[in-house]
Amino acid sequence: MTAPKGTFPGVNIMTPEVLGHYKLREGWAELSQGRGMEGEPIYGVTVCMLGGARLTLDPSKLLHSKVAAIRYIQTLQEG
Repeated sequence: MTAPKGTFPGVNIMTPEVLGHYKLREGWAELSQGRGMEGEPIYGVTVCMLGGARLTLDPSKLLHSKVAAIRYIQTLQEG
């Protein structure tokens, strides 16, 4: 699934390779990957709410495994 154009502008400097987009109840999550300071794989989950709503607590997160990142996205999808 692909998020609407412009939902995630630019490239994340830490996790520049986009792996996919996931629909949330009120927005989108982007899963991306990169390399940490010691070359280890890292995964970013960037969250964008529809309508540009400002979040009190930004649920975007950096994780150290793809499985953990996908599980985190699933918890966001559950609301």
